[in-house]
Amino acid sequence: MQRGGAGEWPTRRTVLRGGGAVALLGAGTLFGARVLEQGAAFLPLHATTVAFDGPVARREVTPAEFDLVVPGSRVLREAPDVDGLLARERGWLDSAAAWTRSGPHADLARSALLDLHVLTAGLPATVAGWSPPWRYVWPRDTAHVAAALAVAGHLTPAVQALRVLQRVPRRADGWFEARYRIEGDGPPDDRAPQLDGVGWALWAIDRVLREVPVQQRVPVARTVAPLAAACLAVTLREIDTASGLPRPSPDYWEVDEARTTLGTAAPLAAGLDSAARVFAILGDERRRREAVAGAGRLRGAIRAGFGPSGYPRELGGRERDAAVAFLLPPYAPATDDALVAFRAAQQELRRPAGGLAPGAGWKRDGISWTPETALFALAAAGAGEAARATALLDWVAAHRTAGGSLPEKVLQDGRPAAVAPLAWTAALVLLAAAELGVRRSAGS
Repeated sequence: MQRGGAGEWPTRRTVLRGGGAVALLGAGTLFGARVLEQGAAFLPLHATTVAFDGPVARREVTPAEFDLVVPGSRVLREAPDVDGLLARERGWLDSAAAWTRSGPHADLARSALLDLHVLTAGLPATVAGWSPPWRYVWPRDTAHVAAALAVAGHLTPAVQALRVLQRVPRRADGWFEARYRIEGDGPPDDRAPQLDGVGWALWAIDRVLREVPVQQRVPVARTVAPLAAACLAVTLREIDTASGLPRPSPDYWEVDEARTTLGTAAPLAAGLDSAARVFAILGDERRRREAVAGAGRLRGAIRAGFGPSGYPRELGGRERDAAVAFLLPPYAPATDDALVAFRAAQQELRRPAGGLAPGAGWKRDGISWTPETALFALAAAGAGEAARATALLDWVAAHRTAGGSLPEKVLQDGRPAAVAPLAWTAALVLLAAAELGVRRSAGS
């Protein structure tokens, strides 16, 4: 879920506080009976896609300009060397893992790969989106992009994404900033830092290393060992509390928090699990043991603090949010109580167009968010719920823009809205499709 700057387009903060209204046009839901919401919001679709008009230059293509793009591509018809740009794009697709070109979600995987390519190629780092308020680097997004590129067979840019996380300046306390300028030299504003970033970095390192050939795994791991060591140290320090839970921090909702959220605690636990595997590869037994012990302590604290209430968004709260998906594969081993909470959350987060909102307590504005919907597809696939995962991915596929890109939001009447493409959604789609393919091959 991405957010713009103040005074530009609606952000998570402004969505929580208010919104406009449009006529209710109605739509079926993915999970059951039709539901309509009062006060449904209207947001414009800023671009149907982003397209190259040079090796590095690219621009947003508005819905009215759709015909300017070569069909099925992210290249402008009138671009200089259009044939060379199309050949580069074909090379990107053809060099991806074979699973991206077969199976029921091959067309969706192709869209996701094209979206990531246009948000990455020729840039210092993958940006969240190309609309100006999204043209920044979020650690959370970058971690998922690294993992997605790795499972899609693009190992070199996957490792480069990890190095972006290693290169950007962290605060004196080791936390990542909420987001960074595209050059990676610092944050664009004074937005509060977000602790979950260190967990996501560790998780991404582990996920990328799994795709690296065994004989290259140690050398690659060594290139990002400083990042892994720093993130492990921060995480262990932050859970050295009486409860074993970290202090409150903004998470993917990007609002100030008075209480610890599952959206911070669960990524840190995923990071500690991952760190144990990373330091095993590096032969660092001391750090491996510290990570194992920390993961056990934090997972126990999450069960004790969040579990009795069904894993709500906030410690001591009642309403669930999409972070419950972080308690399932590929982020954590599935447990019975987490699965129960996850299934309940799917119903609580559903929106009229068929997708999901960030949380049950989110404003009832009728808007579905594609990152949360794709996230639930990924967790459902990881938990072995292939039918649920397939339905969610089918919904995402059906709500692409006319240009084939994945938008951030879908209105109550089913129209795509806000920014497109969105890197986090594209990454989650690839991860979910890959996980479904693994499950399908295993017959589960």
